Amino acid sequence: LDNAFEKQKTVIGEYIAESNVVALISDGWSNIRREHIVNFIVSIPNLKNKPVFIKSISTGETQLTGNNVAKIIKEVIAVVGVNKVTAVITDNTANMKAAWDILEAEYPHIFCNGCAAHVFNLLVKDICDTDACSGILEKCRFITHFVRSRTAVIERFRALQLFHFQHKDIQYKRNLVYPCETRWYTQHACLRRVLDNHVVLCSLATHAVVTRVKGHDKETFCNMIGDDNFWASAMIA
Repeated sequence: LDNAFEKQKTVIGEYIAESNVVALISDGWSNIRREHIVNFIVSIPNLKNKPVFIKSISTGETQLTGNNVAKIIKEVIAVVGVNKVTAVITDNTANMKAAWDILEAEYPHIFCNGCAAHVFNLLVKDICDTDACSGILEKCRFITHFVRSRTAVIERFRALQLFHFQHKDIQYKRNLVYPCETRWYTQHACLRRVLDNHVVLCSLATHAVVTRVKGHDKETFCNMIGDDNFWASAMIA
């Protein structure tokens, strides 16, 4: 494993050495142990070359203030090459913007910018929060949760889905998807998968495996599935 690491490190070094300029991209995340990790990727303006992973840094107890973020990024810039890095891309939070000011003041040739995909996620999230969309998405989220949180119900859903697929009532066998607020495509996927499984959900709502479910959730689920206005609004959304 150590040999493979060193070999790949050499390949990446040669890869970067071939380019005069690169963009440094970073993003943070937390693993299942709630440890905060910052990943760094180098992108080279050459369509023949793909972005390459440089390193991960565990921030530990370090507070991610603008100064500390700038310090971490400067350490990676030094590894890649100060004269090679011409752009730094991060997300759009306040501490990152503070770090941009520090980096641009110290390295006038470096341009800092936010992630366009992150901006798009935030934009679509705002759209999803409008009155026209939020109610429908909440109902799709409820339907998805009702089906996926019950073992017997999800197994019957899969069986009915296979039945309707074999009878060409649906084109694809696709699972219901939970939406994630910071990933716009999951909002769309949650809505789209409910619509794609319209006939399956209608069959499920009248099946014994659902009628045996206790509690108000069952009634709410069945009412939603039987509501033509819901399906019409979902198509528009």
